[in-house]
Amino acid sequence: MDKNANDISVNANIIVSEYMNIVKADESLFMFLGEISNFIFTRVIYPSDLAKFETAIKEADEGQQIYVSIRLRGRDGVYKWMHIMISPYPDRQSGKYYSLEITDISTLKQQNDEIRAVMEMQTEFLSIIGDYLFTYDISRDSFRIILPGNGNQNIVLYEGKLGVWTTEKLDNGLVDSQSIQDFEGLCMAMASGESYFSRDIKMKIADYDNVMYWYTFKGKRILKNDDGIIIAGAVCITHGKEDKAADISVQDELRDAGTDLLNKKAITNYARKLIDKRVGHKVTIAIIDIDDFKSVNDTYGHMFGDEVLRDVAGILKKTVGRNGLCGRIGGDEMFIVMEHLEDDESIRTVFRTIKNNVSWLYHNDPRNINKITCSIGAASYPDDAKDLDTLFSIADKMLYLAKEKGKNRYIIYRPDLHERYILGENPTATTEKVFYKYRKLRIVNDFIQQYICHYKSKKECLEMVMSAFEMDSIFLYDMYAGTRYVLSGNVPEYEENGEFLKEDNYIPDFRDDGIKTVWNIILYERKAPHMYEAFEKMGIKQFIQVIACVDRSKSDSCFVISFNRNSQLNKWPEMDVDYLGIIGNVIGEEYMKEKKNNDR
Repeated sequence: MDKNANDISVNANIIVSEYMNIVKADESLFMFLGEISNFIFTRVIYPSDLAKFETAIKEADEGQQIYVSIRLRGRDGVYKWMHIMISPYPDRQSGKYYSLEITDISTLKQQNDEIRAVMEMQTEFLSIIGDYLFTYDISRDSFRIILPGNGNQNIVLYEGKLGVWTTEKLDNGLVDSQSIQDFEGLCMAMASGESYFSRDIKMKIADYDNVMYWYTFKGKRILKNDDGIIIAGAVCITHGKEDKAADISVQDELRDAGTDLLNKKAITNYARKLIDKRVGHKVTIAIIDIDDFKSVNDTYGHMFGDEVLRDVAGILKKTVGRNGLCGRIGGDEMFIVMEHLEDDESIRTVFRTIKNNVSWLYHNDPRNINKITCSIGAASYPDDAKDLDTLFSIADKMLYLAKEKGKNRYIIYRPDLHERYILGENPTATTEKVFYKYRKLRIVNDFIQQYICHYKSKKECLEMVMSAFEMDSIFLYDMYAGTRYVLSGNVPEYEENGEFLKEDNYIPDFRDDGIKTVWNIILYERKAPHMYEAFEKMGIKQFIQVIACVDRSKSDSCFVISFNRNSQLNKWPEMDVDYLGIIGNVIGEEYMKEKKNNDR
């Protein structure tokens, strides 16, 4: 049975004339295009991409090598994205021709993945023979030196111009006076592209070096591409260290033996350097703590506890990947430093994956292991703090908050929700303490008593509910009057009176107990477009709504209470939904009483 055109991998070299006739093509392109491959190439280009392709052809006429991504139509009529390198064909005696190297995007991705896997394997191999690895691209004047780790967990010690690195080391006295000549010779060897070189130098190669060590730099010219030479090499400690601990490698000093993560000194130094040297560049840190780890050790033994640490560390490294580094900062506490994640949802995805994968550990283990969970506290530079120490303190308190809330969760610092908790100010801090001490059921009981008996103002009671259940606002919709009341919280000014409740078959979608839970309003973009439009304009992302009907036989006795969030947090536990159902009915009943009194 023939493959669909979309399933065919295209990796072809073709020749086209100036009139775009296909003169020569590889088999994979013929298989993809089918019989139409006998015609003009531009006829299989997606119409909207044709102008982009023609522009690329004109640029290629100037002798340039041009890259362009366009869609081509396969023999089954389905378009597929292709990456094309266009260059003038060298033999033009019989006319103007172009060489096109065509690769479909999925094949290109597979090739890149294979190259990355080979490079990681080579890095692992080279790390065996050297403490550090370095590369220098002469044509780009790009020098890079790294401390290799497992997989993607590499520390970049320097990335920039070779001359800048040379000057920094010499001007700051980081090269021993007896080694300056050899150091300058090393830099000259790289700059001139020597085929092979070796230099012994006493210096401080990393920021965390307390003293100067003897290093042997060995480099080789390994690649010449487009007249650009790349130098690659390894650096290892050779003559022993000042403290005479010659049998300890750099890897031993920076890595935690139990987990193979970076140790506390290395990961904190890395975080501090990242923040200090890349001012304003977003960096997110998180502290991860294995819940009830002492109980794990006491129940299953310390050897199993060590296994848990290694497995959790593996989850961290795999999840964080190329976006950052992971370290162990104490007993069962681990630390991650991430960059390249600019939006909140990407950050949440990392933490959600860690939390879920940790809780999935040992789920099928024949040893009948109880579920292992973790708690995470996180904060970001420069939004939440301007230095590492303050940032770490905030993340640590968020971890503490996650523990208080019941563990097995992550909390990312938000000033509007957590600033008073961080500062220990009233009334939010007091509310938090009451909430976590007596649990949510006590909050519900206190709310009912105080709201009905007016022991506290309604504003204070509603703020207590908002803090306990992480809400941003609470609305009441009077369906009979067609009015919306903002009971608590701040929302943008927007003319919205709950008309959507009467449209889109909205009310019948509530549960039998009169509750609707929407954890992502995007799911209702088509299902209830009027509600989606209203709540999207108000910045609401999640909500729980409760129909509060004192007398279901009368339409003027029906109200809807809406508990809203402006950010995408975790789904509500079922118990929270039930609690808010009770609170919503109390709010509705009290509103009905007030309404009747006002009507008298």
